[in-house]
Amino acid sequence: MLSASRALQKPCTAAYLGPEGTFSYFAARDFLGESMTFVPCRNFNEIFRGISLGSFDAGVIPLENSIHGTVAQNFDLFSQYDVGIQAEFYSRIANSLLSREKTLEDVKTVYSHPQPLGQCASWLRAHLPAARLVSVESSAAAAWKAADEKGAASIGHRSMAEKLGMSALADNIQDETSNWTRFVLVRRGETPVSGTHPEEAGRFKSSLLFTVPNKAGTLSTVLNVFSAHGVNMTKLESRPMKGSCWNYVFFADVECDLSSSDRIPLLHDLSGCCTSVRVLGCYPEGPRLDSTVNTTGF
Repeated sequence: MLSASRALQKPCTAAYLGPEGTFSYFAARDFLGESMTFVPCRNFNEIFRGISLGSFDAGVIPLENSIHGTVAQNFDLFSQYDVGIQAEFYSRIANSLLSREKTLEDVKTVYSHPQPLGQCASWLRAHLPAARLVSVESSAAAAWKAADEKGAASIGHRSMAEKLGMSALADNIQDETSNWTRFVLVRRGETPVSGTHPEEAGRFKSSLLFTVPNKAGTLSTVLNVFSAHGVNMTKLESRPMKGSCWNYVFFADVECDLSSSDRIPLLHDLSGCCTSVRVLGCYPEGPRLDSTVNTTGF
């Protein structure tokens, strides 16, 4: 968080998946504070594109949820735009069912972003088995839509109920009580800064994209490189390579600072077995932020 704050000392803009009231909005405010100008975007592509063109100074992006898994689109967008990761943080998510209706029996349609719908799948099957589930671009947009439609409800942040004259028919409806989303602060270009945060100061992460030749054993060779250098890989995600059928781009998180001069031999060995390597960012392990304690009930 300190590294992010130092780099964002001047007044600047931070883009997020809007409109105001999404989980991304509340997470961005929790992490960056009140001094930023927060700009809502219609979709993630708009955020990445705006950052790459210099329209926004930074963006807050959800990467994965502890219940519903990864936000795959955002991994693809790192491959398409010159945008890197500066910091990470984790935000606790508490989903509420919001509606103008008075009872669950009156709810016929439920709107939300695909992530909250997935996080609450078991609850929805148990309590609203006949309801139509509709994915929309964000949880806040879902609330606005449900507020204007008879028999509709939305899943999202409880604060949207008061804003739109709705009620929370149920709170904490996620399938697991421990529901966290990992967010990253992204900026234009690659963001590793060697020597700024020595690994000895705490747990450190690096994120990277790499590709390997499409033949047997190439991926295991990459894994062996990290193992040989004593580096733990905490995440590995494969995504289809645009314009090249059955070839893949790999996104990985590793527990080390790849911008450190001590890691030059590792990068050398990695380059020897990969067709491409791009370090997206090196940053301290992020804090856990729980804004749900401020409510009574991306």
